[in-house]
Amino acid sequence: LNDIDSWLKKSQLNVAAIHCKAGKGRTGVVVSSYLLHSNFCKTAREAMEYYGQQRTVDGFGLTVASQQRYVYYYELALREKALMARIRAPRKLSPRFRISSVTIYPIP
Repeated sequence: LNDIDSWLKKSQLNVAAIHCKAGKGRTGVVVSSYLLHSNFCKTAREAMEYYGQQRTVDGFGLTVASQQRYVYYYELALREKALMARIRAPRKLSPRFRISSVTIYPIP
């Protein structure tokens, strides 16, 4: 998805073609995940619904449960990445303490 993103950002004339045998399931996983990756959609559900509306007449694009699950996994991974970035952000540190000794006693 990073490669797709960097390619599309290089020029407004660039396009990305995503395909599989039928063009719904595996393609839907990649396209829905990219919609999340690019912040076009905020949730996995929104991304899959948007893909279904754009790709199919009946609005059911990504229907296989295991494929949907991986889009949800990607949403969770993106949230975790954002959370970790906030945790690692510079912030005012609380006072530091130094451990001067450690004593280990045997089990009686």
